[in-house]
Amino acid sequence: MLENNDLEFLDHFNDPAQIVHEGSSVRSLGYTPIIHQPLLVEIGLMESVQGYWISNHSHEDATEILFILHGTGSVIIENKCYPVKPGSLVIYHPMQPHYEDFTATTEKIAVYHLRIRSFQIQNLKMNQMLPENAEQVSTVNFNNTLIPSCFHVLFEESKHQELGYEQIVYKRLEILMLQILRLYPQYFPSNSENKKSLAQIAIHTKSYLDVHYQQHQDIHLENLAAALSVSKYYLSHCFTTYYGLPPMQYLKMRRIDEAKKLLFASSCPIKEIASCIGYENATNFTLHFRTQTGVSPTQYRTMSKAYKELDSGWATHTLEHSEKIL
Repeated sequence: MLENNDLEFLDHFNDPAQIVHEGSSVRSLGYTPIIHQPLLVEIGLMESVQGYWISNHSHEDATEILFILHGTGSVIIENKCYPVKPGSLVIYHPMQPHYEDFTATTEKIAVYHLRIRSFQIQNLKMNQMLPENAEQVSTVNFNNTLIPSCFHVLFEESKHQELGYEQIVYKRLEILMLQILRLYPQYFPSNSENKKSLAQIAIHTKSYLDVHYQQHQDIHLENLAAALSVSKYYLSHCFTTYYGLPPMQYLKMRRIDEAKKLLFASSCPIKEIASCIGYENATNFTLHFRTQTGVSPTQYRTMSKAYKELDSGWATHTLEHSEKIL
């Protein structure tokens, strides 16, 4: 199990006073590459004094993560063998064949293993922790990372299930995932770089929608996302985080705002206005307009022109009244 220095490290992590360093302050939550939060399927601790071997298998909809506490052995991922030792962290992708072989050692074996699903990392498929070309076996420094303590807390909380354990598991699981992603800075840049990237993607998407909202063809986020080298889910996440609403909802609002201007300033037929703002038929336009404004385009035109005449009449009356005073 955990050595004394590991337990001291865990105590350090659990002390709230250690969370805020001298001269620093707590910040509000910012960018995170975790778009959809993970669900812990299971966590276990494999302990053996004679070694063990697990046959070739895979997991359909989950990522499996191993963390080696004690012992040496091998993991085989898609027929490629990787040696592992204390501190080794192994990540198996969904549907990826793998097995473990710890039969050649005479040492005590202790290996944490957990499975997670229902999560998404920016630019990656659902339930996939790392890019396909990332190294799936890495080494963790017991003294310079929260990873060992996170496994310990997750295991103990899941085992004893005392008051509030679900919240503790939820938070520690997210911390564990973020700590693992930090081991791959080439794929997951620093917080400040990601904030800039998020803003750039959101602004670029808005500019694209502002330029192309009039086209009749369906606007597909997949094409724009591909051009920006991100997934459509992450593109939508960036836009929603930056502007406060999804990109397709913004597109509808953009079109409706333009329609209001045309209804107010022109006498063009409803069908022609619908075509000008990207609708192929007036029926869909009328439906969306009513949903956004609560009235039909015709009613809006009538109301806006009535307000315009009322405002014009008030201005004329005010001018005449001023002239009489003079």
